[in-house]
Amino acid sequence: MCNTKGRRAAGHTLFFVLLCALGAQATAQTLNSAEAYFKRGLARLEKGDAEGALGDFDECYERFSRLNADPQTSRIRVLDPRAASALNNRGAAHFLKKEYETAIRDFSRALALNPRQIESLHNRGNARRESGDLAGALADYERYLSRQPRNAAVWHDQGVAHFFLRDWPVALRDFQRTIELNPRMAEAWNGCGLTRHELNRHEEALGDFNQALKRAPRFAGALGNRAITLRALKRYEESLADFNRVLALDPRLAELWNNRGSLFATRGELTAALADYERSLALEPNAVVFRNLGVVHEALGKFAEALDDYSRAIELAPQHAEAYAARGGLLRRLGREAEARRDLAESRWLRER
Repeated sequence: MCNTKGRRAAGHTLFFVLLCALGAQATAQTLNSAEAYFKRGLARLEKGDAEGALGDFDECYERFSRLNADPQTSRIRVLDPRAASALNNRGAAHFLKKEYETAIRDFSRALALNPRQIESLHNRGNARRESGDLAGALADYERYLSRQPRNAAVWHDQGVAHFFLRDWPVALRDFQRTIELNPRMAEAWNGCGLTRHELNRHEEALGDFNQALKRAPRFAGALGNRAITLRALKRYEESLADFNRVLALDPRLAELWNNRGSLFATRGELTAALADYERSLALEPNAVVFRNLGVVHEALGKFAEALDDYSRAIELAPQHAEAYAARGGLLRRLGREAEARRDLAESRWLRER
């Protein structure tokens, strides 16, 4: 399923604290140029240009640091690179670059300097979640919500963490609370749909995805998730129409090429399935897709290709029980019994763990 947020940036609040008591003209020029860099950094960050934003923030801080070191400007209160607001902005830029550990350090330093700046707590929770520290993320969200219980975005992000933990009832509660606070938030409806799909409540999930798309008609995640739910309901033509639409919106979604390939495989359209799996793997190598590709190659009688696909899946994910089972089954079919037994035993062991 598609990520409920489509990997969006940390919900950062950008701060700029600057009080000027200008003296000499040179001081005014330095302050103005530093402020210009800072503002351009904010604009670049909002556009997703994390690299450019970091460069502007660093230049801004260097110029303000020169003022801080100049005794003639001691009466001017200038931006300090260590200020909580500045660290929050830097953390947000590192988050966009997927440098999560660096982002976590910046958000933590911001909180140490100013514990009341709780947006850094939300941001750190998001960075911890993306780094895989779900327990740490939940601790940050809970601390935030104990102070600001009506922030819909934090309820949503907490729901995402519970979803990743496969705690479906709690995730659903968080997404529903988000909708109570902000019914227009398409991501929350998408989250409800994802969770209900996992609970096999497919008709309800379909309604949630429809609500998400009503609010954001070009929301690729919700469109792809609706396609998957329609496939689960055996409404194949509608599912295919949604897959086609979302892939036209964004052909870089490797997961959805795989999902459409699985729909073609279900319908017996193996050549089309093969093309979609190969397109998915060209975008992003993935064990599940290699296993799916192997199943299609095997069905087409291309046994050497299938064995190679299953082996690639196992290389990428050594704990992939289904890939061992598929390769073991094919080896047995080819009369390679000793190798088949080893793979099938490994598959059973992995499933029993």
